[in-house]
Amino acid sequence: MDKIWPKNQIKLENAWKFVTGCVEELLVAEELWNDHNKPFSSAATSTNRPLEVDQSTPVSI
Repeated sequence: MDKIWPKNQIKLENAWKFVTGCVEELLVAEELWNDHNKPFSSAATSTNRPLEVDQSTPVSI
């Protein structure tokens, strides 16, 4: 029995590394997908009112 266990232990360790690697890849993919699908937001677009233009100084063209 002692001769069989190390081989099975190595297989289990490899399987565990494979599974955790897949989970990490899925988490990264989910994060990238969520970032990709977020609407663009910035300080200028986060307000619900139009941007004000200072018209007190005339501009000559």
